[in-house]
Amino acid sequence: GNLTDRAYKEKASLTRVVTSEKGTDIVKLTFSPARAMKGMPSDNLLLQKDDIIHIREIPQYAQALERKAYLEGEFRFPGEYTFSQGERLSSLIERAGGLTEDAYPFGAIFERESVKKVQDQQLKKYREKLEQDILTMTAQAAETAMSKEEAGILQESLAAKKELLKKLEAARSTGRMVINLPEVLALPSSEYNFELRPGDRLVVKKKPDSVNVLGEVYNPTALLYEKGKSVGYYLRQVGGPTENAEKDQIYVVKANGAVISKAQSGFFGLATWDSQNYRWTLGKFYSMELDAGDTIIVPKKVVKYPWLRVTKDITSILYQIAVTAGVVIAAY
Repeated sequence: GNLTDRAYKEKASLTRVVTSEKGTDIVKLTFSPARAMKGMPSDNLLLQKDDIIHIREIPQYAQALERKAYLEGEFRFPGEYTFSQGERLSSLIERAGGLTEDAYPFGAIFERESVKKVQDQQLKKYREKLEQDILTMTAQAAETAMSKEEAGILQESLAAKKELLKKLEAARSTGRMVINLPEVLALPSSEYNFELRPGDRLVVKKKPDSVNVLGEVYNPTALLYEKGKSVGYYLRQVGGPTENAEKDQIYVVKANGAVISKAQSGFFGLATWDSQNYRWTLGKFYSMELDAGDTIIVPKKVVKYPWLRVTKDITSILYQIAVTAGVVIAAY
C-alpha cells in the first residue's frame, strides 16, 4: 500500500524480538524509509517474524493542513488561503492582490475562532446571571410583603429581564476583533498586523453610505452619511432621545468594531476619546464626527430600586454585550 503523504521518510524504527537461552529481549533498529525504498542495503532491512515497524507522521503536518485563512469581499482575489507558520495578515492581503478601489478598510471585520469561544463563554455567563436574577426576583415577589407600587415595579423589571434572556439565547457571537486595517496596510509593524491562526477571517466590504441610529430615539433608522457631521447632528435628524432614553449611556459602535461611549468623555466633558486615531480630541461627545458605517445606540433607561436585590441591571448587561462579547442582538 506504500506510505501516506504524512509519513516521515527520513527516520523510522523497527522493533524486533530477540530470543536467547536466557529468555527474550527487545531490540530497536533505526532506518530511513526513503533510503530503504531506494534499495540501500544499510536501510533496506530484511524483515523477520514479529517485527514491528514504526513510521511517524511528519512533524506539524496535521497542524499545517489546518492553517487556512479566509478573505472575503473587496480583495482582488478573495477566497481560502493556506499560510505558513508565523505569517502575518499583511502578507496574506498582498498574496490576494490587495484591495479593490471600492474597498472600505476602516470598516474591516476580522474574526478569530479562539475569540469566538471566549465570547460564547461570556454570553453563557450573562445568561446564567440573568436566570439567577429572575429566580431571585420571583422568590422575592412570593416571600416579601410590598406595596402595590413596588409589586408593579418588580413585575415590570422581571418581565424585562425575561425578554432580555430570550434575546441572549438567540444571540450568536462572531469572534470579531477590533482591527485598524488602514494602519496595517500602511505600516507592517502595526500591532494590528496579527500573526495568522487557523480559521481567521477578514471581510472588507464596499464603503457604506449610511450611519445607523438605534434605540430610544423618536425615529430609529439609517441616515445618509454626511462627511464631517457629528453625533449630535445625526441624533437631531431622528428627533433626538426619547424621555425613556438613558442619555448618559449613549455610545457609538464604530465601523471597525470599536466603541466610544458618552461615559468616556473626560476632562469635565471637554474632550472625547477618538478610537480611530487613539487620542483625546477637544469637543464633547455630541460634537464627535462620525464615519460611514458607524452606529449610534441610545439605551433605554432602567430605574434602579435599592430594595431590589439584583446585582446588575439590564442596561449594564446590554453595554457589556456590545463592548465585551462583540455580538449583535436585536435588543433595541
